[in-house]
Amino acid sequence: MGGMVDLQTAQRINTKTLHAMSKMKYLSGNTITAKNGHLSFEIERANTKFVSVLGELLRKHFGFTPVGEPTVFVSEVVAEIELSGLKLGLGWDNWSGAYVMAFCEEGDGHIKKMADYLNEAKTNLYGHPRLLANI
Repeated sequence: MGGMVDLQTAQRINTKTLHAMSKMKYLSGNTITAKNGHLSFEIERANTKFVSVLGELLRKHFGFTPVGEPTVFVSEVVAEIELSGLKLGLGWDNWSGAYVMAFCEEGDGHIKKMADYLNEAKTNLYGHPRLLANI
């Protein structure tokens, strides 16, 4: 059943996420040092809908959970994810695309792990080759 999604999983994935996943291209990103002095992993070609896809991937593979609902502006989506008290920024803006950003040194370590996983992954959420991004 490679590539198939079971009914329970399909019910948890909302329509917007499925729509975003249906327009995917190969995922690659860059790790940069943000203005706060900590690391940020940026996926330049992703659009706003990819924030929920990235959030789900980080929940599934790294255990991060959302902190509240994202705030949506005209040129920016801002959210936070958390794991054992450690918070990371998750969002999109028209300069960076989709991103995950650290606020401390411990967060930098998580960004490095995520970047390695996202750039080197062999399958996406459906079992297809490489992780894909919506552009």
